[in-house]
Amino acid sequence: QAEWWNMSGLCMFRIGFNQNQAEEGANEIYFDRAARCFTEASNLVPQAERYQFNLGCALDWGGDPSSAELAYLRAIELHPGYMSAVGNLVELWVEQGRFPEVRKLLESQMRQPLTPGETARVEALLLGVR
Repeated sequence: QAEWWNMSGLCMFRIGFNQNQAEEGANEIYFDRAARCFTEASNLVPQAERYQFNLGCALDWGGDPSSAELAYLRAIELHPGYMSAVGNLVELWVEQGRFPEVRKLLESQMRQPLTPGETARVEALLLGVR
């Protein structure tokens, strides 16, 4: 059942994304619906980092950066080294000018067992905030 909620959320997110591309800010309601679906999925499987990440994306696109931040952090807590969540959180914090937090997060990621590609990505992000 959790995966059903996740897939429903992905459908709502995609509709919102497509509508948003056509007209900026046109359909935040779809991002809100997506967030509700991802929340249901997360409630059913609280240890699923992917559901937390998807929730963060829906909240981010829906204009709730504070809640998106919490969802991204939860995804990273569940799966240290989850580079999609790290990347989105870095982008969010850079937009807010929170460079010390960005550096701290990226330095903590360097202590994770990352693939060579992930390590290169983290190093590149670190170079961009120094």
